Order: sequence, then C-alpha cells, then structure tokens
Amino acid sequence: MDDTLLELQEHCAVLSQTLAELSQTDRKSSGASMLLAADWLNLASGVCNVEILTGRFDDSLMYCGMAREFEDARSELLTRLATQLSIFNFAWGAFETTAKFVNPPSIPPNIRPNGANSLVVRSVYYLTQSNPIEGYSVRIDSLRTLLTQFPQFASALPTAPYPPHMTIAGSALDFVRKVRNEFAHGSASFPYPDDVGHWCGNTSQEPDVIGRSTRLVLLTMQMMLLRHYSGVNLSLRVLYDEDGFTQDADVDLVLSKLHTKYRVPIIDG
Repeated sequence: MDDTLLELQEHCAVLSQTLAELSQTDRKSSGASMLLAADWLNLASGVCNVEILTGRFDDSLMYCGMAREFEDARSELLTRLATQLSIFNFAWGAFETTAKFVNPPSIPPNIRPNGANSLVVRSVYYLTQSNPIEGYSVRIDSLRTLLTQFPQFASALPTAPYPPHMTIAGSALDFVRKVRNEFAHGSASFPYPDDVGHWCGNTSQEPDVIGRSTRLVLLTMQMMLLRHYSGVNLSLRVLYDEDGFTQDADVDLVLSKLHTKYRVPIIDG
C-alpha cells in the first residue's frame, strides 16, 4: 500500500478536527451533530490497545506448554482484532451521526433493494451522485484482493454491474454495513492463530479487514459531506502548509485532501 495517506488513526483525528471546525463555521446547520461526530472520531483516534487474555482463568494452562503457547498466540490475535473493532465502532458512530446530519433522501420505491430504505441504504443511494475520493478506489481493489483469504466476507463486497441504487462510491459502505452486522448481531466467528511450525498470533490478516473497513467508512463520510457542501462557500483551518502551519482552505479542498499528506501551497504576497 502506498504511503500517500495519513495513518488510520491520524486520519480519524484530522477528520474529527474538520467536523469540529464545521460545527463552528456552518451557521446554517446543527453544530451539535458535527461536534458529536467529532467526539466519536476523537475516541477512535485515541484507542491504543484493547488487551484480550483468552486463558485468563484457565489454571490448567500451567501444566501444558503447547496449550499455553496456543492461548498466548490467540490472545495476541484477538487483541489485534479487538483493537481494530474498537476503532471501527467509534468511527461507525461518527458515520451514523454524520449521515443523520446529511439526511439523505429516500430511495425511489422501484429501486429499493428488497424494499429497504434505512439510513445506511439511503446513504449508499446518496453517493450515486459522487465521484470516488482520492485513494478510495485503490483501497476497494486492495480490500477485494485481501478478501480472497476470507470467504465469509468476500461475497459481501459488491462488484460491477452495481444495482440501480448503488455506484462504486457507495459499494464500500454496503460492504461495511454487512460486516458490522455480523459482529453487532453475534453472527461473526472469531479467528484462530496460524500454525507456522508454532502457534502465531501476528500473521492473520483478519484484523486488517476491519482496519481497512474503518478507512473506507472515513472516506465515505468525506464523500457524503463533499456532496452536502457542494457549492457552499466555507473556509476551514485544518490543512497544513509546507512550513507546518494551518491555513484557511475551501471546505471542498479540505474534505478532498484531509486524509492525504497534501500541503496547502504558500502564496507569496
């Protein structure tokens, strides 16, 4: 993966700052909604580690070195997974708050998928008028490649030709809602460590599926806000210039570039 994007949790932090700025700058909207979404992302940016000890109360492990090695490896793996799930859940809370703020219109009844018209599905439809943001399509492709290792998730990622209520811009959100539902409703199974001559908890890429899903949630939020603020004259102080100082920039530029290592050009005079 290229290094043109910010690290995931830094992305959360900068988007949080952007939403907080919007709450102060956009006088026609509900600042409370944007502040709430900013708080969710601030929490996502601050998660350091969620530690899981699977054999914590199993005294028999002290008598079997192989069993202890297995539980240590599974603890390491599930710690990675739980940490990514925690970041994801906070980011999803920010998404839902943002989607309520945007309030996407209802889907025409004749193209509703199985009659669905929920907030998330309406958000997918709302994005049919959006172009993918920088880095989005590349991350869809890399996710699709990664999912070949995880058949339980692979079929959830839509492929072209898309149904009438969806384009590629909304396909990630459709995928993420399905994965989230697996965990939210207790349907997801949890991974086991790999046997590579010994039990190893740091080789499984299942936590990466969740991390990449979080990234796509953040990019989806930006695309929704880009459409919402299309044609609106707002200036935000979020992006940095080449000297490391924040500079005023139009809201569309901020929302298009905040997740990248872009620097606002310094204009002399």
